[in-house]
Amino acid sequence: MTNYAERFDSFAQEAIPEPEIDLDASVAQFNLTASSCLDPHALIKGELAESIVQRSERLSVPSSVIVNGILPAVGSLLPLGTEVIANEVTDFRQPPVLWNLSVAFTGSNKSETSDLAVKPLYNLQDKIPEEQERRFYTSTLTMPGLSRTQASQPNNGCLIYPDELSGFIRKLFNDAQNGRGDELSRMLTLYDGRPQQGTFADKSRNFSISRSAFSLLSTIQPSVLLECMGDLNDDSGLWARFNLCEIPRQRRRLPRQRGKVDNLLPALSDTYDCIRRLEKRSYGLSDDAADLFCDFYDQCEDTRIDPKVKPALQAYAAKQEGRCARIALILHCIQSCSIGRVPAHLISAETMLGAIQVCDFYEQQLKAFYTYALAHQEESIEGDALMVLQFLKDNKAEAHARTIARSGRGLRKAGINRVRAPSAALVAKSLITETKPGMVSVEV
Repeated sequence: MTNYAERFDSFAQEAIPEPEIDLDASVAQFNLTASSCLDPHALIKGELAESIVQRSERLSVPSSVIVNGILPAVGSLLPLGTEVIANEVTDFRQPPVLWNLSVAFTGSNKSETSDLAVKPLYNLQDKIPEEQERRFYTSTLTMPGLSRTQASQPNNGCLIYPDELSGFIRKLFNDAQNGRGDELSRMLTLYDGRPQQGTFADKSRNFSISRSAFSLLSTIQPSVLLECMGDLNDDSGLWARFNLCEIPRQRRRLPRQRGKVDNLLPALSDTYDCIRRLEKRSYGLSDDAADLFCDFYDQCEDTRIDPKVKPALQAYAAKQEGRCARIALILHCIQSCSIGRVPAHLISAETMLGAIQVCDFYEQQLKAFYTYALAHQEESIEGDALMVLQFLKDNKAEAHARTIARSGRGLRKAGINRVRAPSAALVAKSLITETKPGMVSVEV
């Protein structure tokens, strides 16, 4: 049998049998994820959209990363009780609550880009008199702490904004693994804003929430995410609630021009101030928007009940329906308030189409991370090949198998031999190039 080691001996010191693999579907998924993005001009429009594009170029990050931060921040500003009625017949209603995570290695501007969406909240908080109970953001992740925050402002939502979510996610993961899933269950309930209460031996920790509106924005390290995502048989629904947005590892550059370059923070501040002054109301969908949503709903249901789809992706499809309605509501309010107008009662078809595009973007991100998580847990030449591709795309330079094996993805523990086989397979399909013995590269 012909094997990759014999054909490309620079990748292996001993024979590696040729595996039965088909990389076409995996690479197509990788390329789809790599090319997908959130276009501010299509989603938000106007001066705010252009400012987002300019700032993303200055920070050397995709515009998607900044949009990912703005969405939950805006959702948290809408009055508690604001909702969208996505289907009147079934009374399908959704609040403007989103949980978004930026995923990146240290030094990838993940905190700075998240701060862009939150800085206007800092300014709003500074303007609130001390005697007035109003919190625009909180870093607490405990149910007693969140309960006190909500009780002090029963008519307003709040943004949960911890600097790093890695520790909290790892705790939820370990508790669930050890049969202590109470905290996980409470967090899942918090996402939907349903009433809940808890009692503890320490009575100071008891809490009761009648209703809530907590959006969440934070960052997480890829290694922690891959460790805690589990496999595709995980049906807990935790990751179905999170929207993941990876910040690619790429070179940062300081702009050499002087003076003010964009109008992002003033434009965001004006938009946020307009949104927080809106009154509580129930928004609806135009006829065309309702038709689009029904089509998207049917598509999600097809995935949810498909026995060939893994439980984790079935759970994600079940939440996609509500996620789409929530995003449509938030985009609707941003589009109007960014030009100083009160949002109309009905959400347009164009806005609904934008929300569907955002949902598709997040789904591609989730699938990519599940691929990496599976490769992190067990050997899969398809998953390993995607991680090799990702490393080469991120670094935009040729690399040795040993360098790739030492990267922060799931190949580190397996060692160099686990890089050689997928590298040889990718070379065989002309997806990457062997530039010289032991070195490979990819066209970017």
